[in-house]
Amino acid sequence: MIEIIGTITGILLGGVMGYFFFRKESKDKFRETLFTEYKNIAQELSGVLKDVLYLSLIPESFPIEKCKEIDRALSDFAFRHLLVLPQEVLQEINCLHVCLVCGGHNSYMIKAEDDIPILKPRNTEEEIKELLENVAFVTTQRTLFDIYKKYKKLPNSVYLKCQARHLMMVVNKCWNMSLFYEWDKYLPKKTIGMRNE
Repeated sequence: MIEIIGTITGILLGGVMGYFFFRKESKDKFRETLFTEYKNIAQELSGVLKDVLYLSLIPESFPIEKCKEIDRALSDFAFRHLLVLPQEVLQEINCLHVCLVCGGHNSYMIKAEDDIPILKPRNTEEEIKELLENVAFVTTQRTLFDIYKKYKKLPNSVYLKCQARHLMMVVNKCWNMSLFYEWDKYLPKKTIGMRNE
């Protein structure tokens, strides 16, 4: 009798352990697929933004038609990959969208208010510093923020480029294996409120 109970217990434990092993293996495979897909999506996004991502920050003209063209391509990209893009990336896409719509007259950010993400212009020196110091690929003695502090304004094209680079920095930050082990926390979407200031 004890032998039968031991056999049944062994079968049950083996089945439960086998089931959990199968589930873990399935989840890992799914995460690996998402990781690969996300890498491809990030490369596609850099192609969409190629006109505003190049290294030079020399002021130049971005006519409103060019901004609209980039914005249309960005919107197509966002809706095509909506299910896979993390919330934080979608928020940054919205920031760039508004920056493109206004032709780079301002840069934008998402700030949580009462647990609701709100899209708002960057107005304070600290908010602008956060943007300008997170978009440089190389550090020099004189940063973009130093130039901003001196003149209190940057050319519109620089805001556009910085906003686009900031989006790519967020994409890069999210492209981290640990994100894929908690994927369910990053994929749910929230509606973004907007504040004009």
